[in-house]
Parts: sequence; structure tokens; C-alpha cells
Amino acid sequence: MAGTIVLAFASGDVEAHVRLEGAPEVDDSGSPWIVRAGICDEPGHAVGELGDYPGIVADEEGAWEGAFALEIDHEAESWIVEVRRAQGESETRIACGVVEREEA
Repeated sequence: MAGTIVLAFASGDVEAHVRLEGAPEVDDSGSPWIVRAGICDEPGHAVGELGDYPGIVADEEGAWEGAFALEIDHEAESWIVEVRRAQGESETRIACGVVEREEA
């Protein structure tokens, strides 16, 4: 799986822009994912809960794209996104990546 996630910070609001390719096929609820402070080897404070994010439901080519608002109540040096296998297997991490940050 490959992709990008960008957190766009503007006037106190944060918007996440996500694009993935090669996402695995899962059930209709999709793969859960979450933004965390830290790095993949040492994940930190979660931004919300897994259920707060739309599930990743890839198309027949493994692509998925979305954008939505996040409430981030603290600063961090770095942010990551963790993708889990499925709703029933939310402890199984299948991908982790560093988040890009944009200031507007």
C-alpha cells in the first residue's frame, strides 16, 4: 500500500487529505485508520478514536481518497497515520506512514 496524507492547518482548523493506492480488499465497513502524534516505531497520542474516521473502502483497483476535518488539541513534532486490517481486527496494523504538514 502506498499513499499520502496531508494535514492542512489554517486559522485553527485542520483538514486531512488522504490518497491511497494498493489498499487491501476488506468488508463494507473498510479498514480503520487513525492519526497519531509521534513516529511509527513510537506512536503517541491519538487524534480521536478509530471510529471517528471514515473506513478505507478501496475501489477495484485498490485506490481510495478522502478529505475531512480533524480536531487536534495539541502540538507534536511529527504525526503519523496508522491503518488497521479491518473493523474486527483493529489491533492489526497493516501500514504506517509519516504525515505531511501544510501551513496556510
